[in-house]
Amino acid sequence: MVWPGNSANLKRLYFDNAATSWPKPNAVIECISDYYRDIGLSMGRGNSQQGSELTHQVELVRKGIANWISAEHADEVLFTFSGTDSLSLVLM
Repeated sequence: MVWPGNSANLKRLYFDNAATSWPKPNAVIECISDYYRDIGLSMGRGNSQQGSELTHQVELVRKGIANWISAEHADEVLFTFSGTDSLSLVLM
């Protein structure tokens, strides 16, 4: 969407941020690219060194979030596929 007005000052206004979280910060793009290029595994699948490293990284993130929100235990932090998935989990 373009802001009405002077065409020399066109801006892109994005009103669907909750659906896609656009734009992604460069750090997120780099991390996702590294994952697809170097790891490509699903969490908790297999006993490879890469699988162990992925599990370790996810647990570090889980602990960091738990600390940030003052959760008593890191296992209180759950990752879901989407906001809809999260809401369904809470409501069910």
